[in-house]
Amino acid sequence: MIDATGDADIAYRAGAPCRKTPVPEMMGVTVMFSCSGVDKQRFLEYVRANPPSYKDWGKNWQVETIGKEDDLFSP
Repeated sequence: MIDATGDADIAYRAGAPCRKTPVPEMMGVTVMFSCSGVDKQRFLEYVRANPPSYKDWGKNWQVETIGKEDDLFSP
């Protein structure tokens, strides 16, 4: 099984054997990705007209904050 969730969420929930790597051996994570075929100008216009914030991500999945991050710009 290949689990590309980054946290082995699918493998763990499917009952696959999992182990946690010791913290000193863990790799850094990133949320960077690339896309092709995107109309960059249209995307930027949309983001300017509809500036999303960190709290908007909570509409898609559970995000717990202490509140100070809620208004941070986060497209």
